Amino acid sequence: MKIAIPTSDGILVSARPEQTRGFLVATVIAGEILQEVMCWLPQPGNPLHQSEVRKCIAGCDLVIAEKCDDLVSEISHEANVPVLKSSDEIITNVILHYLENEYRNASNLICCP
Repeated sequence: MKIAIPTSDGILVSARPEQTRGFLVATVIAGEILQEVMCWLPQPGNPLHQSEVRKCIAGCDLVIAEKCDDLVSEISHEANVPVLKSSDEIITNVILHYLENEYRNASNLICCP
């Protein structure tokens, strides 16, 4: 499973996904994080920003974010990728809480394809 999380520094979840500098894409298998890759984006406002967000999310099974803005909502629908809400700020905690089933309920689903 691949999980994409918007971030501007690779450590903290971006509060505004539409302004994020990238996505950390974590590959999780059998409850363990096997790989974390940063997918950096051009500056927001750059004409390539939106297409690069699509590339970062492509192939992911899930996006975990603080909120689902218009861009993330549109792309999650196009890619058929659900978005779960997390109130955690630290990416490592977000992934660990997900693995412990803390986000896997209907109230955390903020964008659904």
